[in-house]
Amino acid sequence: MRFLKLKRRRIPDENPKRRREREQYWAKKYAAFNDFVYGYHTESSLHRKLIRLFGPWKLKGKTVLDVGCGVGSLSLMLASKVGKGKVIACDSQKVAIDICMEKIELMKSSKSIEEFRERLTQEMPEKLWGRDDLLAFREKENVEKNVAFFEQPVEMLPNANAHLTISRYVLNTYTRWSTRTDAFLSPNIGPFIRALESHTRKGGRIVIIDRKNHFDNYSLGQLKQMGYKRVSLGNEIIFWKKKRF
Repeated sequence: MRFLKLKRRRIPDENPKRRREREQYWAKKYAAFNDFVYGYHTESSLHRKLIRLFGPWKLKGKTVLDVGCGVGSLSLMLASKVGKGKVIACDSQKVAIDICMEKIELMKSSKSIEEFRERLTQEMPEKLWGRDDLLAFREKENVEKNVAFFEQPVEMLPNANAHLTISRYVLNTYTRWSTRTDAFLSPNIGPFIRALESHTRKGGRIVIIDRKNHFDNYSLGQLKQMGYKRVSLGNEIIFWKKKRF
């Protein structure tokens, strides 16, 4: 029996010089962003988890605040679902906002989802985009006008008055390393949580997502005292609360 050796399909690429320049550009641009890019880029699975937990939210006409938007895939997906609503996305990392804005530009100038995929493949490492970006393209007119990105922490944002506030992988930024005990110090996450709640309207929902190893008993106790319900999914913990005041 003969076995055919399948050749790997190559996407039409630029000349070697252009490819090297592109690789060097991304390597330099995201050198300090490496932990984020290779750690928390999987947006599609997160979107499915949230839908499974809370059901398909009725987002038409609603305002969504995405805190720690990262590479923006979930923000773009949400922007395609809100109809005449809006998505406010923020991240304190300038390079994260650069990625988001570059995706918007590629989306605007692409005429089909195949062209959008090919341009993403050529312009960005595969770690920076995913299925949510492609799904959002189907409603790209809504995405372009519904989403706004801000390069600043949530404490500095004007009041979003959001129906849904999502915080992703932000709590670890409030943790400090102690050289005396050679361990992470428990963060005082109270001010951050209160900032999230101040941006959420009465009856709105607050969802906090982070890695299990970013929580200790102190921070878990803080969230419980504030009335948040806990759900564990794989390596992540999700806390959620409906604002009643």
